Amino acid sequence: MPDTQDEIRDFMHTLHDQWRSAAGWTGEDVTQSKFDAFVSECLADDFVIIRPSGNPLNAAGMYQLKPSGFVKGTRLEVLSIDSIRFLGGKDAVVATFTQRSTFTYKDTPNDDIVKFTIVLERSQEGNGEAGGRWKAVHMHRSTGQAPAAAQN
Repeated sequence: MPDTQDEIRDFMHTLHDQWRSAAGWTGEDVTQSKFDAFVSECLADDFVIIRPSGNPLNAAGMYQLKPSGFVKGTRLEVLSIDSIRFLGGKDAVVATFTQRSTFTYKDTPNDDIVKFTIVLERSQEGNGEAGGRWKAVHMHRSTGQAPAAAQN
């Protein structure tokens, strides 16, 4: 059955919702077991996100952000999924999306509209054939803009 853009949109919203919960953005406690379940369900083993600073962060580093106290989030919302492009015989996707993030980082308040690029691949789970679950392999986050500036 061919994949559709709707299937990718659904996965991207699932990834986002699970991240919000696993990382404590919903007010829930951050636990290693909840975070591990998110990683297992949504991220490739070698997942990396490139932050605006240029510094890469893997899943283990993502887990450490919240309990470190450096990041205190109050809002994390996908505003739009802007593009989806299937690659490699529909086993890979590159997409872009826009997110609103309201948080404090090291005591500095942020209310940002940010753009992400995300690369997804179909995992080869089970018998190694195509048709496995989608997982995020790579993300790149832009520098945030204030909501008013982002509208211009």
